[in-house]
Amino acid sequence: MTLPQVSAPVPPAGPESRARKWLRAYDPPAAPVARVYAFPYSGGGAATFRRWQESTRTLEICAVALAGRERRIGEPPARRLSEVVEPVGTLIAERESAAGRPVVLLGVSMGALLAHQVALRLDDLGVPVRLLVTVGAPAPHLPLPSPVHQLPESDLVDWLLSLGGMDPAVLEYPELLGHLLPAIRADLELSNHRVRCDRTQMLDVPVLASFGTEDPLCTADEVARWDELTRRRTRVLPVPGGHFFSDTAVHHVMAELERELLLPCTHRG
Repeated sequence: MTLPQVSAPVPPAGPESRARKWLRAYDPPAAPVARVYAFPYSGGGAATFRRWQESTRTLEICAVALAGRERRIGEPPARRLSEVVEPVGTLIAERESAAGRPVVLLGVSMGALLAHQVALRLDDLGVPVRLLVTVGAPAPHLPLPSPVHQLPESDLVDWLLSLGGMDPAVLEYPELLGHLLPAIRADLELSNHRVRCDRTQMLDVPVLASFGTEDPLCTADEVARWDELTRRRTRVLPVPGGHFFSDTAVHHVMAELERELLLPCTHRG
């Protein structure tokens, strides 16, 4: 009698394998004083943080690679926060729980919401976050303006072009545009998630909240209301420019980030 063949169970992917899936690094310093886990804007890829790494000689930028773009373009983009927050939060905890160096979370636009949720996840896992840096993002408990993820394709493209979030040259390649828009729509839908302004969503982390002074998507008051989501101090950092930061603005934010790490992590007084 021939016994049926039983496949051995596939072991779960280890931290190194999951890090290759979720994280990208771009020539970090050999001995960084802190790791900065960076979450991109809607439709953005990890490579957008290459210039952020070029702006610092002391910090390691660990850019989060989301599904539906770059090397993960064959994967469906996330539709729920938990699809990003759970695996990335767990991975950071595994990497940093015994590292003994500060952990910084940085999020650009939609990425600020992801960074906030990962900070909460890390708190649950007992991993302290030294600083949350938000870029071009109103506080995520504020009411939403009209959602844009359901706009017709032509209107969505016009909206992206008006913000400077899409290179007009992409319009010459309809196939490429067809690959980009699903991830952009999914991310914009993800960014519609609102957090509760209560103890369950309250951070114990200082916040450096930066925004472009000409950004049509957020005001200084909306950015300042990140203060309502943390027990620690919030500092609002205006920089010249619009929603998508110039190289000069990136340098300015990174310099302020490095300066913040030198300050004591105190409760607001």
